[in-house]
Amino acid sequence: MGTTNTNVNQLIQFFNKSGHTYPEFYKITDAPTLEAFARIYMEEANA
Repeated sequence: MGTTNTNVNQLIQFFNKSGHTYPEFYKITDAPTLEAFARIYMEEANA
């Protein structure tokens, strides 16, 4: 546990390289885009 060297852009790049498509289901949530999801993920990981 500690600080991370990972940032939102790296998470997005990692997901995009996976070949998966961001799920349509999330369009009706607080994370309608991959960018929003990655931002929330980082915020929660840092909390």
